Amino acid sequence: MRSFLKTRYRQTGFLPPLNIGANKGTSNHCTRQFLTPVTIVPNSNQLFQVVYLGQPVVKDHTGYGVARSIKDGLDNFGVKGEQIEWSSHDGQYFHLSVPQALLDLYERSSDTAFVASVDPMHKAESVDVHIRKDSTFN
Repeated sequence: MRSFLKTRYRQTGFLPPLNIGANKGTSNHCTRQFLTPVTIVPNSNQLFQVVYLGQPVVKDHTGYGVARSIKDGLDNFGVKGEQIEWSSHDGQYFHLSVPQALLDLYERSSDTAFVASVDPMHKAESVDVHIRKDSTFN
């Protein structure tokens, strides 16, 4: 995976673009960051593929600390800031300003910022909660 993520596409000359998916999970008082970016794999049966990059431990639960954990996990695979095109997280990451902290850590300006959005699983959960609270929905 390290080799793939650090190799420029023959077709475009660019490094693989990434949508960084990150979500925290705690077990036995240890919080880890699940890193699962989506990338493009040319000449494969499935063009978009989810890649598992590990579960680094989150030691600092501030927005900067969570972003640092993401960057540390990506650094293990040689990912460069220019590869990040998108990031997907749950609402807590936005409350903690994790996307902005990632931009700062990668020294990217607003001109080169990536898109940040709620990940599909948490978005679906939010819609489900609102539907269940709607008394007109049966």
